[in-house]
Amino acid sequence: MYSLHTILSERRLSWLGHARRMDTGRVPRDLRYKDVLKKDIKNTSTNPDTWESLADDRPAWRHAVRQGTLQQEAHRVERGQRTEQPQQPSVFTCVRCGRD
Repeated sequence: MYSLHTILSERRLSWLGHARRMDTGRVPRDLRYKDVLKKDIKNTSTNPDTWESLADDRPAWRHAVRQGTLQQEAHRVERGQRTEQPQQPSVFTCVRCGRD
């Protein structure tokens, strides 16, 4: 199961492709949230300078978004596994049962 962050990133990137193919002057295209989307683009290893030409080709864009989000999710899981440490025993002990 993917994290909520990965799902939202994939949806934003998918929408970015639609917005790219829209005619200039359409409200969704003019109101796109560039800062968040550029971060998503970078996180999915898509070149921020050439994403527009990639988005013009819908099947190629879908493939790039899917592969990028899979790669991003794998990296997130790997990073989470590396940072997980065994739980330290509690300093406090229950006086009734002796559990930490």
